[in-house]
Amino acid sequence: MRGNLIYRFAVFCIRVYTRVMLKFDTHWHGDFPSGPKLFVANHPGASDPFIIHLVLPDHLSVLISGNAFAMPLFGAFLRYMDQICVSSEQGKDAMESARAHLCAGHSVGIFP
Repeated sequence: MRGNLIYRFAVFCIRVYTRVMLKFDTHWHGDFPSGPKLFVANHPGASDPFIIHLVLPDHLSVLISGNAFAMPLFGAFLRYMDQICVSSEQGKDAMESARAHLCAGHSVGIFP
């Protein structure tokens, strides 16, 4: 998957941030099954699309608001990290992209 080293560094930064600023810690009760996974989660905060990356040790593509992709540098970073843009015009395209990721063996996170 493209940008793997940068992706791991970004997840490391998110992990440090959540530990220091949010006192966030994860307690595992078992391993995930192999293969692609679909994570469906509540969305109480703006940081959730980033924190969800701490759940899985493998690459995770998350459906994220098109507003985030509209920011010049940040949007380019999200595209490079293979995140999925959801805009009001592309809602159907985003779901098709998520399906394609799953069919290719990659995990996806959504916040309905």
